Amino acid sequence: MAYVAALSIIYYGIAQVLGTLTPEPVVVHGKVGEDVTLTVRPEEEHRVIAQTWNKLYGGVHSMRLAVYMYSPTTGTTMSLGPLEGRAWLGEHGSLVIHDSRKEDEGLYVLTSLVDVVGQEEQYFDLKMHVPPQISFGEQSPLHVVQHSQVYLNCTVRYAKSSEVNDIQWRKDGSRLWGRVTIIGRATQGMRFTNYHREGNGRRMEVETVRESDDLWTSVLTFQSVRKEDTGNYSCHAQQPNGAVSASLYLEVYYAAKITNISESPQVVHTGSNVTLECTAQGNPAPILSWHKDGDHTPLSSTFSDGETGRLDLTLTQLDEDAGGNYTCVATNGISMGKNMGKKDRRTVQVSVLKADREDPPTVSSPRPVTEASSIEANIITTVATTAEKPDPLPPVDEAEPEGKLEADDPFYKTFVTVGIVTVTAFSLLLLTIVAILLCRRTSSSTKVMRPHISGDIIRHRPLNPDVYANVYR
Repeated sequence: MAYVAALSIIYYGIAQVLGTLTPEPVVVHGKVGEDVTLTVRPEEEHRVIAQTWNKLYGGVHSMRLAVYMYSPTTGTTMSLGPLEGRAWLGEHGSLVIHDSRKEDEGLYVLTSLVDVVGQEEQYFDLKMHVPPQISFGEQSPLHVVQHSQVYLNCTVRYAKSSEVNDIQWRKDGSRLWGRVTIIGRATQGMRFTNYHREGNGRRMEVETVRESDDLWTSVLTFQSVRKEDTGNYSCHAQQPNGAVSASLYLEVYYAAKITNISESPQVVHTGSNVTLECTAQGNPAPILSWHKDGDHTPLSSTFSDGETGRLDLTLTQLDEDAGGNYTCVATNGISMGKNMGKKDRRTVQVSVLKADREDPPTVSSPRPVTEASSIEANIITTVATTAEKPDPLPPVDEAEPEGKLEADDPFYKTFVTVGIVTVTAFSLLLLTIVAILLCRRTSSSTKVMRPHISGDIIRHRPLNPDVYANVYR
């Protein structure tokens, strides 16, 4: 029993010594860029002769590097080593580190020389929280050509210390799609990586690889980028304290293409004008020009202000030589496709026809004035005067019967004209008949009187020739 008791006493003593040699450090968390305080617990009321802060490299019993020293007797303070100019003492000798850094992380010990008590030590384990650093491998803005394969590389550093748990992609503030995840492990040499893919699996996809505990990479791939893919893309690293992101603007260049042009052919007459319209789209902004019959020298050209441009060609006072093929050409230096060149062309055919000459106006000779024409003129004048004579009676507002002819109505004018002509013709016919009758009556009267006169002469002829001669004279 005495042997067992002796062993217990020895074991207890060793445990006490080991506990004294390897104290449990106080864990302190800090964020890079902020001030961090290693708070010292107050001791009994004893005078402190001196205090020294050391940083330990390799554990409690490893090499010590002084970072701060304080002597209350002389009032001397001094920051040393990696904390030089960035540290000072707080209450009860606490160490305050200004503008903390990732390399400040580690084990610290405060050694205090206390009157009567002697030397005392307190240990602190500083763990620095580093916000994730996220960046793109490409410069923004990134210019690419339509239908090419494009990669956007996003890198996240300090993922472990910031507890990054996911990486998301957004376009213009909206998440690209719901995730379609394939989780697996791939071996690259001696390194193991976890990865997942999301996207439609054909035209666009995201592959995220965890290179190490502190390093993640995510790649957004466009198998065949389109002009609709132009926009602001952001990579978001999700962590418990929120998300950290970086963005990049992707601009897709595409070849100039004519979207609207005047109809062909354009048929006009000599001396007239015609305007040919041409509209094109492209990125960069297209250059438009008009050419005639394949001539390389443009008739007109312009630089567009934006992705949509328009150029109108106005041809004035056309003659027969102005006819031909007018071609609109749009270009911006981007190829339209394999073996298709860098220019889009559309042609409008213009045909100029010779205008017909107008016949000279026919001038009618004056008609001789006759009795009939005079009567016709008088009748027309009378009708016109009657029509122009104002009505002495005031107008009476009455509802006009349906179908009443108006003076401005063409049918009314025709009806009046036909009436006048008919009256005139009928009057002329009556005058003619009267004239004929008068002529016949005069003729018959003359024939009756002649035999009567002769008869008288014969009846009154005397037997004496001399008397006859005198009477006849």
